[in-house]
Amino acid sequence: MSNIALALQDQGHLAASRAKMEEALAVYRQIEAEAEIARVLENIGDLLLIQGDLPGAQLKFEEALRISQHGNDKSHEGYALEGLAQVFLQRGELNDAEKANDAALKLRVQIGEKGIAAESQIELAQVRIEQDRYSDAEQLARQAISQFKNEGEVDDQGSAFALLAKALLLQGKTEEAHKAVDSALAISKKTENSGIRFFVFDDGGASVG
Repeated sequence: MSNIALALQDQGHLAASRAKMEEALAVYRQIEAEAEIARVLENIGDLLLIQGDLPGAQLKFEEALRISQHGNDKSHEGYALEGLAQVFLQRGELNDAEKANDAALKLRVQIGEKGIAAESQIELAQVRIEQDRYSDAEQLARQAISQFKNEGEVDDQGSAFALLAKALLLQGKTEEAHKAVDSALAISKKTENSGIRFFVFDDGGASVG
């Protein structure tokens, strides 16, 4: 049922997706399947983020976090923390976003989720950019790229290269930023990752937006 909901979300049918998720959540609550409850709550939180409902998303992620911590489910705890970090980041609450992302990263390293830990590094790099800590963002993006390569996560490599380009450009490292953009573009042409956004360098090249 929740898989159908995610498919509907991908197709842009957000209201129908939310309805399916709520149906799944009700079923899992009845049978007290904590891991599934947490997963669906996180999915609803993600959907609410897309819709711009930050208070609603925060409530879902916070409930998912409580349930995951109660069940000692560190994987879902990491996802809930990542979701909360996105809420805080969109609100401009950078210290809270940093704390949540850092906690998610440490959890994922602890349980050996290397590819997902790299996702946390990218999330944390986004916070560093908002904090004007561009060198730190660059380092995190490079670490994530290396890990994504090791894990064979091609789509994620493209997004990481795009973020790296932004961090480099903000430091005035234009030539290196160009190379990172070229890598991101090359990957986007080979994969389904069409969500990378670009803007124009002063000299006519592209960078990330």
